Amino acid sequence: MCITEYDEERTLAEMKEDGRKEGRAEGREEGRAEGRAEGRAEGRAEGRAELAELISVLLDQGRIEDAKRLAKDIEFRDGLLAEFGIGTANG
Repeated sequence: MCITEYDEERTLAEMKEDGRKEGRAEGREEGRAEGRAEGRAEGRAEGRAELAELISVLLDQGRIEDAKRLAKDIEFRDGLLAEFGIGTANG
């Protein structure tokens, strides 16, 4: 076997390994991005469900002004979520 054949084989092997590494890195990044997107979508859905439940409870109790206020006051909304044990505000 001559030196040029050896170098060519080595170069091809290195290129294959570099391609594998690059492919794995791209796959991991794509997976992370997909996971983050799914997590955000799930979080938004949970937040909407919690908000709907809170508004329903307030309306059932005739607390219309509180239902209006929670749309603008985050601390007030969090307090109401805790008061009724809805979502993550209850620990």
